[in-house]
Amino acid sequence: MQVTITGRHLDLFKGFKDKVNEKIPKLEKYDVDIRYVDVVLDKQGSLINLELKIGLDHHDPLILSSSEDPVWNALDSVIAKAERQLRRTRKKDLEGRCR
Repeated sequence: MQVTITGRHLDLFKGFKDKVNEKIPKLEKYDVDIRYVDVVLDKQGSLINLELKIGLDHHDPLILSSSEDPVWNALDSVIAKAERQLRRTRKKDLEGRCR
């Protein structure tokens, strides 16, 4: 799984990159074939938006975003959304195979 972390209109700090690299591998436990994960932190004025794009084999990519403050809460929110989506995707895969 390839993880790309990008900052638009701001410089990323090491603590954020470390936190992302700690949380992203936990998404592999849902046993869905993840090809890549793109994390984009975008600053527009005083608003910071966090976007997570997860590329899956045999599925459209999942695109999740959050604009919470501070950025740590946005990261936790996006990871929780990603876990729900991956759980749902895995469930659909298993149900489809049983038919």
